Parts: sequence; C-alpha cells; structure tokens
Amino acid sequence: MLAGPACFRATEPGAPGRGTDERVVQDFVAGFGRRPARALLRLFAEDATVSIEGLHIELRGAEEIRQFAEYGSAVGSRMSAFELSRRGAAVLAQIREENEWFKLLGVPEAFYRGRFTVARGRIASAVLDLEPDSRDALAGRLASFVIWLSANDPEAMGRLMPGGRLKPDAAAFREALALLQRWRSGSR
Repeated sequence: MLAGPACFRATEPGAPGRGTDERVVQDFVAGFGRRPARALLRLFAEDATVSIEGLHIELRGAEEIRQFAEYGSAVGSRMSAFELSRRGAAVLAQIREENEWFKLLGVPEAFYRGRFTVARGRIASAVLDLEPDSRDALAGRLASFVIWLSANDPEAMGRLMPGGRLKPDAAAFREALALLQRWRSGSR
C-alpha cells in the first residue's frame, strides 16, 4: 500500500474561511465518481482542460470532461483533497484517489498534486500530477497488464488504448475492469 506524503491533512468540504475558488475545487474532488457527470460539468468552463500527468491523459472541452466524469463513476472513484492553498491565481491541492481499476492493478490508492485555475466560479484548467510513488506503482502494474492484454486480446487493446493512450471514458473502463479481473485471476 502506498503511503501519502506526511503533510497530507484532510480538508473538510466547505470549511470556514475557504474562498469560492477553493470551494469549486473541493466540490469537484468530493463529487468525482459520486455525482452525475452533468453535475460535475457545471463546475467547469465550457472550454476547460484537464491533464493527468503520469497517465498521459489530456482532456479538452465539455464532452471529453463529461466522459472522464463518467469514467469516475464507472470505476467507483473516490477522491479526497488535502491542504488546499493558493499560489497566485492557482488553487493547489493534494489529492488521494481510490478506485476499482487501481485496486485490480494491485495499487489501492494514488496521490496527486493538483493545480487548478478557476475563473468566474468555474474550473478553467486542472492539472493532476501523479506523485512519483503512485506513478511508478501504476506504471509497473499497467505495463504488466498491457503485455498480457496485447498477447491475449489484441482487439481489446486497440479499443482501450487507441494510439497507445488510455481512452478515458466509462465504456472503455468498464471493459478494462472486466479484463483486469481476467488478468488477475490468470496471473496468480
């Protein structure tokens, strides 16, 4: 099990003294995987971007972000934010995520450093940078899964990772969950 940085301290949603920008970020983090995609989309600007560094996921605009929010629900994602702060116009947060996809890979949780830009009460950009321990754990397990999938179901590999990149939508991750279960049961 990965341990989060020692400085991670939980922040209560809507804690007193939180500004509007911090509240928008907290609402996104607390709602990811728990709230309908349409509700989460209301927190984003129409032309927002989301980048997940370490997983090579780049999302642009409402449709891609909606698909990503549906992925969160499909894999049972649960996020929590720690130590929200400001640096200039950016809202910074430490983020912890658990989901079924990670668990099936053998990684119970992942940690990110988040940097959010909020404009007019909506998230304009979000950059989630996987902490090195989380990135290494996920990359190693994902590589083993990809090797197995390439050998055992190359057609599924093409659907799930077109162009060698994860397809961040609910249907792809539901299929990936089923394949991960097959991989786990065959790799023991």
